[in-house]
Amino acid sequence: MVLLISRHPGIIVVIHLISAVIFDLDGLLVDSEPCWEQVRQQMAAEFGLTWPQDDPRAVMNVSTSTWADYMIEQLRLDLSGRFLVVVSTDDLPRGKPAPDVYLEAARRLNVNPETCVWVEDSSSGILAGKAAGMKVIVVPDMRFDPNYEAIRKAEVVLGFLEEFSLELIENIKRIYFSFV
Repeated sequence: MVLLISRHPGIIVVIHLISAVIFDLDGLLVDSEPCWEQVRQQMAAEFGLTWPQDDPRAVMNVSTSTWADYMIEQLRLDLSGRFLVVVSTDDLPRGKPAPDVYLEAARRLNVNPETCVWVEDSSSGILAGKAAGMKVIVVPDMRFDPNYEAIRKAEVVLGFLEEFSLELIENIKRIYFSFV
């Protein structure tokens, strides 16, 4: 939705209201890292190996539909009817930090990416959301040494997901000033 407001001759203020809020699932809505770690250790053990625990970032943002299905099953999540669309990087040629998954979510929602807010926890997700032209709210996962340069690019930084609110979304608006 776009509102055109002008109280001064020669100045047009265009406000793009937020038309969609898009959430990252893995690590943000679901604290899946403990589950992922357990699965990685079990898989390694089946091959007689030990999974290294010193660098969890080595496997961040690497997901497949099989991993997601397992996570949903193990955590007994019922996500049916809670989201209008679900998009996975498995469906697209490029994952984060490319903006493909964000742009595809906006396309499936039939909204302009510039009117979307992306809620994310990872540095690569912040960069992808910004590349898609979206406003980004980040809830950084402090367990994984966050990239503060990427975090500074977000419009809003929250300490916890529980701080997220509709009021926060209402306060995030894209404002353009044009002179005619």
